[in-house]
Amino acid sequence: ITGSENFNQENYTFSYDTADLTINQANLTITGIIGSDKVYDDTTAATASGTATLSGIIGADDVILGGSPAFTFASANVGTGITINTTGYTISGTDSGNYTLTQPTLSGDITAKELTITGITGDNKVYDDTTASTATGTAALSGIIGADDVILGGSPVFTFASANVDTGITITTTGYTISGTDSGNYTLTQPTLSGDISAKELTITGITGDDKVYDGTTAATATGTAILTGVEAGDDVILGGSPVFTFASASVGTGITITTTSYTISGTDSGNYTLTQPALSGDITPADLTVTADADTKVYGATDPT
Repeated sequence: ITGSENFNQENYTFSYDTADLTINQANLTITGIIGSDKVYDDTTAATASGTATLSGIIGADDVILGGSPAFTFASANVGTGITINTTGYTISGTDSGNYTLTQPTLSGDITAKELTITGITGDNKVYDDTTASTATGTAALSGIIGADDVILGGSPVFTFASANVDTGITITTTGYTISGTDSGNYTLTQPTLSGDISAKELTITGITGDDKVYDGTTAATATGTAILTGVEAGDDVILGGSPVFTFASASVGTGITITTTSYTISGTDSGNYTLTQPALSGDITPADLTVTADADTKVYGATDPT
């Protein structure tokens, strides 16, 4: 009441209008669950773990959580803390009409999917005092989802775990790479191969087979200084032994094969080698024979003795 007139309650009566008031529904939330991480699979499908619990129920109100929840990543690509949207939770019970339900918003990580390489095998080699290795075949990516654009490239390098002679030696690989629109959703595991390193053959040079005069035996000799050929630079390999030389035949001939036995090798690195005994040759010439007449006598006029 405004104005200059003095207000006197006795001069007035009051009446009141009634109005409709609204009681809004209380909001319920869901706790107790967390979004699960997953490995990239080119889908937005998600899961959650834990036990879903209603939060916000007043007193002893009868409100029950139910439904068939569905969880969905906001993106199918690799990332951390990706939003997971939830649908499908419902509420029921005598007092459920007094409430609304807010579906939970979760989060989770999508980690890169591992790709492997197939189609190649490690090569065997002869010992060369290095760990350098090679592989044969056609490298192919294994594990790509659907039609994802992922391309295998790079310049692979293959390396034996040891330079020494052995079988089934691990060959490590580096240098393969992946590219393409969807490559960020993947990691690449370099292939681990294996191969054998076989012993290197050493030969002996510097000696020649000797000729001899027939003596009815196959015994032979050789002249010169025996030298190992084929040892890798810096390797410790020593030639030794007590060689024996033998003609293939005891009879007279030219260019008869002389076999050799008993040369040996020793030294720190000798296990990485095999030794081939030298094959020589020589001539066996005829032995000289002389004829000596027996001395004899005769009486003059007699027949000469035989």
